[in-house]
Amino acid sequence: MSTLPQIGRALVAILHHAELTKNQYVYVESFTVTQNEVLAALERATEKKWKVQHVYLKPLIEESTERFNQGDLAGARILNLAAGLGKFHDGPYGDWSRVPGGSWNARLGLEVEDLDQVVRAVVL
Repeated sequence: MSTLPQIGRALVAILHHAELTKNQYVYVESFTVTQNEVLAALERATEKKWKVQHVYLKPLIEESTERFNQGDLAGARILNLAAGLGKFHDGPYGDWSRVPGGSWNARLGLEVEDLDQVVRAVVL
């Protein structure tokens, strides 16, 4: 997951390292988290227990990938959702340590942000 300020810092860093980043997939993040970690941060920030409904994403991702590969762009919606949900056990889906070349944060001088600080800033 990436905050808008982190995306801005990444864009500036990419431009400053144009030779290194040209023609490359550049993966950056503010933090790599699970849905449960985001929920825990929300509960800490709001000092409330949230009602949770568990949904298994793997079947949805498989179906959406198939639909997308067949030209149904609606399938991209679920894939995009999965990418934003953080670590998922079967694929990179937001965990850039699992893609070729990994995260570029260190190479670009980008620090990982603090999830609790970001969530508190959003909800308070």
